Amino acid sequence: MPAAQSAVESATPPDEDPRTRFNRANERLAAGDPVLASTLYREARRDAVDDLELRYAASYNLGMAAVAQADTLLVEAEQFA
Repeated sequence: MPAAQSAVESATPPDEDPRTRFNRANERLAAGDPVLASTLYREARRDAVDDLELRYAASYNLGMAAVAQADTLLVEAEQFA
């Protein structure tokens, strides 16, 4: 099992409610960890079956995490060019 996947699994309690997971994703994104934030947003969106507002916010923020991850990759690519 890859280390990143292991870290995500250990960081996500199985009984955590979707709103808490969403808030932790926001914290991870603000801390500069878009990969873990993306995973947490996906999980929050998946588990928030009856909370359409949370599903929408998680979907939107998942896009923001993807942009942050792409920006990081661009910076890294420029360093190696």
